[in-house]
Amino acid sequence: MKKALFVLYVSIASLLCGCSFGSDDTTAYKDLKFGMTLDEVRSKGFCSDTHPISKDGMLNYKCSTSDFAGCQYEKAELSFKNNKLVKVYFFNSTSDPKRQKEISKKVTNYLTSNFGPSESINKCEGWKDEKRTFILYIHSNVDKNMKSTYINELAIFSNDLHKTQE
Repeated sequence: MKKALFVLYVSIASLLCGCSFGSDDTTAYKDLKFGMTLDEVRSKGFCSDTHPISKDGMLNYKCSTSDFAGCQYEKAELSFKNNKLVKVYFFNSTSDPKRQKEISKKVTNYLTSNFGPSESINKCEGWKDEKRTFILYIHSNVDKNMKSTYINELAIFSNDLHKTQE
């Protein structure tokens, strides 16, 4: 009897180990998951304000933290569509090209080491897995006084939830 139960247990364990359940990682940022409600995100202390900015059919809230891949961004925003977290957005601008290069290199290296080589999409670099897409946009602006501002923008999208219509 013990031997039969042992064989049954090993058979079931082998079957389960061989099954591919797919990636269940829907991490958006830190311990936030895509699909969390605004109340769930607020309960974790990530929304730093109560007044959303509405654009592109989403409600955007300032995020209380703005670090990614060892870099401190100027700001981060959390975007909700149909009361579900669908995007995290980071923004940094600097007049120091070395600082811009440092941030860009750290973020690019982090994403490449975790998701493989990037694909160029227009003037952006993109990484994608089954659940998320990362878009990194590095550019500069020159004002009328010929002063350059170097900008680094990173957006992390839920592949499924970001596309849903209202």
